[in-house]
Amino acid sequence: MKSIRLWVAIPTIIVVALGVLYLRPHFELYRLEHADPIQDARRAVARGDRRLAVVYVLRLDVPGADSILGRDRAYEYELWSVSRFTSDLGDDLTNSINGAAMNYAKAYNLELLRDGKGCFRSKPAA
Repeated sequence: MKSIRLWVAIPTIIVVALGVLYLRPHFELYRLEHADPIQDARRAVARGDRRLAVVYVLRLDVPGADSILGRDRAYEYELWSVSRFTSDLGDDLTNSINGAAMNYAKAYNLELLRDGKGCFRSKPAA
């Protein structure tokens, strides 16, 4: 009887796992489109986190911060990644996620740098 339940459970687990993998990019897009970068930046500053948001599409990008700090100086600061979803595919969903991540990062960085205090410089590599 246990072996019959196991044969029923295994396909169910596989279907659920594949569904999660398929839906992951959709959840990431939803998360980015419905996030509030201004409030997120204010909460980060309140807890002492002044890292800039970065998006890596084909190259590392620090949206918004490069216009204030200068392109070269923006890379000297501590960074954190906005989007955990990366894909080499150039499909519409991936492009939408990358665009939403860029918009979020730009609004976040501009709010973070709005007070003129800047952000933490990265520690030199050991």
